[in-house]
Amino acid sequence: MKFLIFILSILLYLCTNTQHSYNLSGTKWSLIKITNLVTNQNQFADSTCKTTLNFINTIDYNGYSGWNQYNGHYTVKENNKLFMDLPFRTKRMGTRNCALGEKLYDHFPKAKAFIIKADTLFLFTNDSIKITFKKINLQ
Repeated sequence: MKFLIFILSILLYLCTNTQHSYNLSGTKWSLIKITNLVTNQNQFADSTCKTTLNFINTIDYNGYSGWNQYNGHYTVKENNKLFMDLPFRTKRMGTRNCALGEKLYDHFPKAKAFIIKADTLFLFTNDSIKITFKKINLQ
């Protein structure tokens, strides 16, 4: 009986002290592409635009669309469920090759889930869009 209580105590400790895989806080990402999962059509980001998404802490995100800076709030729930609000953004124009980053504003409020595989972040929306980002490693 003591052994069973010991094992249960260890399991309870591990469950309450395990860092969850769904923590995005402190991560920075660079846009790679936006994919329509219905048509399987990809739109690739121009790397010269430096479109980014940064999860500053556990509730705030920001980034650069290639034209504009943006700031918003997000929530992560169990099973990698993700909710992002419509970000506040600056209102500047930019070059045509950076227009893809401007589409992020429409997609963020539709976010429903994410997956991280190695150094790649996949955001999924409720209208069948997958947004792919690569991790930015800070030196």
